[in-house]
Amino acid sequence: MLCQSWMPELNARKLPMPIIATDGSSLGTPTEEGKRRAVGHGGWAAVVIFEDDHPIAPGFTQELIGGKRATTTGEVEVLGFLNALMAVQAYRLALEADPENAIITERDRFEIICDSQYVVKSYTEHLSKWIKAKWRKATRGSIAHQVLWQEIADLRDEIGNYVTVTHQKGHTKKASDETVDELVEANDMADRAAGIVSRSIRDTGFIPQPSPIVWRHIAKASVDREADIQKLRMMSERMLQTHGYGALVDVFRQATHNTGITE
Repeated sequence: MLCQSWMPELNARKLPMPIIATDGSSLGTPTEEGKRRAVGHGGWAAVVIFEDDHPIAPGFTQELIGGKRATTTGEVEVLGFLNALMAVQAYRLALEADPENAIITERDRFEIICDSQYVVKSYTEHLSKWIKAKWRKATRGSIAHQVLWQEIADLRDEIGNYVTVTHQKGHTKKASDETVDELVEANDMADRAAGIVSRSIRDTGFIPQPSPIVWRHIAKASVDREADIQKLRMMSERMLQTHGYGALVDVFRQATHNTGITE
């Protein structure tokens, strides 16, 4: 699912490589005592951002989102990270199948950023130990979200050399700050997206099914679409300010005549 309309532009997208910012958000469930249980509607996000000087898809951005009706923050954070790896795998498979039309090049590597110490440390420090111990912990009890981590382990074997994983805290400064690190801003984008989808699942019951864009012609079309939307928005605002609401409605009606679209 591609949803770019709400996302801000990065202040200066001086990125050395494509990045994928991941996050998860769970709303919990209210109880009769006025508290909240950990399990509730939750969403995850993996925001893909290509650098402005990328040779094929400069500045391309895609938001991958999903979630569950009954989940915890820990689980959706792992799901966001898992889907970031799955996106990288999809890019690599497309490159192997048709390098002339794939969105990435042979040189591309991805940086996955995440604000969850649990996810980052589990991947960089604990995963190999879990595998070596045949998924048994030194202490009693099972590994949290073991099935998901087993999927992540399989993906690491396949595309682990194409990614680096970085822990990145979100934006903790005042909103008036003029300069924000690109990775911090990307992390904030993922945080907002995860929060939006978790509330959407709660309110509508609809769970998005993400699909990364792996072909360059589709990526170009999506970028052109967003550019057209931005132009239309600016023209609409100018029309509204200059000629008023009635004129804007008339223009909309003329533009959509015989399309079946209504305001």
